Amino acid sequence: MTATTAATGSRRRTARRRDEFDPTPWPVALLCGAGGGFCALLAFPPYDLWMLLPVAIALLCAGLLVRSAWLAGLVSLLWGLGLFIPLTAWASTYAGTTPWIALGVFEALYIVVFGLLARTVMVRRGLCFSSAIIVSALWVAIETLRSSAPWGGLPWGASAFALAKSPLLHLSPWIGIAGLAFVVALLGQLLLFGALAVLGRRRRGFTGFSGVWPFAIAVAAVLVTVVVPHPVNRAPVDRPTMTIAAIQGSMSEIDPVSYTMPDDVFSNHLAVTEDVLDRTEQNTTALDLIVWPEDSTGWDPRQDPQLAQQLTTAAQRADAPILVGTQVRVGEDERLNQSVLFTPEHTTPYAYSKRHPVPFGEYIPMRGLFSRLSDKVDLVSLDMIPGRRSG
Repeated sequence: MTATTAATGSRRRTARRRDEFDPTPWPVALLCGAGGGFCALLAFPPYDLWMLLPVAIALLCAGLLVRSAWLAGLVSLLWGLGLFIPLTAWASTYAGTTPWIALGVFEALYIVVFGLLARTVMVRRGLCFSSAIIVSALWVAIETLRSSAPWGGLPWGASAFALAKSPLLHLSPWIGIAGLAFVVALLGQLLLFGALAVLGRRRRGFTGFSGVWPFAIAVAAVLVTVVVPHPVNRAPVDRPTMTIAAIQGSMSEIDPVSYTMPDDVFSNHLAVTEDVLDRTEQNTTALDLIVWPEDSTGWDPRQDPQLAQQLTTAAQRADAPILVGTQVRVGEDERLNQSVLFTPEHTTPYAYSKRHPVPFGEYIPMRGLFSRLSDKVDLVSLDMIPGRRSG
C-alpha cells in the first residue's frame, strides 16, 4: 500500500511538472529554432548585436518545450545551422562549398546534443532556478566540448566572442570565457521564464504580469556589470618594463585563383619597421622588442641569406630583436607556422610553432574524404602540423 501511494505521488509530481507550461506548437517551435539561430549570428561580428545572444538562447529553449524529442532535435538543428553555416563561411575559401556546409552541419550537431539534454532537464525538473542553473552549465559544457573535439576543436562562435562591445566583458577577468558563456545562458533562461509568463503559458511560479520580474533581473544584472572593477594587475616590482613596437605592414590582395601570399609581404613590413625606427630615433625611444605578425615573411627567412641579413640589419639598427612570423616546410607535404626571434647578433635562438592549427583553414582533416567532395581542398597543398612545445 505504501509503495502504491508513493508511486501515485510520484506520478502526480511528474504531471505537475509537465503541466507547468503549455507546450510550444510545432510551427512556432520551428520558427524559434530558425529565428534564434539568426539572432545568434547577429550577435557576432561584423553585426555586434551582442544583446541578441541571450534572446537567441531563450528562443532555442522555447522551441525545445515541445512534446516530441525528435521535434526538439530538429529545432536545435535549425538553430545551429542558422548560426554556424554563415559563421564558418571562411572555410569555403580553401575547402570549397561542400566541406564548408559539412563543417556548419557538424558544428550544429553540438547544439542538437545541448537541445536534447536541456529539454530533458526543463521537462523533468520544471522551469525553476535549479533547472536554469543546470541548463546554463550544459551550455558551457557543450561549448567546451565543441572547442576541444575533434581535431583540437573549433571555438569559433563561442558565446564570449560576441561580447567585445558588451558591459558583460567587465566580468571576463574574473570568470573567463566559460563564465561568460554561463552568464549569457542564464540571462537567456531568465528571458524565457519572463516571456512564458507574460504570454500566459506558465501555470506556476512566475505567471502573468509577474513575468516582468525575470526581465527586470536580467536587465539589472547587465547594468551592474558596468561598475564591476578590473582586478589589480600591477607589474611585478622586481621586473623592468619593456617597450615593444608592433608592426603591421599590410599586403596586396591575395590571388583569387591560387590563394598564394603576395610577394610584397616582407618588403612592406620591413618598410614599416624602418619608418618606426626613424621615429624612435627622433624621439630617442629605446626599443626592447619588435614584433611582426603571423606569416609576415612568407617562407622561412633562415633559409634565405638575403632576407635574414635584412632582418639582422634592422635588429642591429634598433638594438633590439625582431620576432617574425613565418612558414617552415616539414618534408614534402607538411609545414609549421612559426614565430622566430632574429637578434642583432645574427642569431635565431628561439622559435615557437603554433600548437593549434585551424581545421579546413590551415590544414584539411580527413583529406582523402574531403578531396572527393571538393577539389578546392588541394589549394591547401601543405597541411599545417601542430607544434609540440609551449613557447
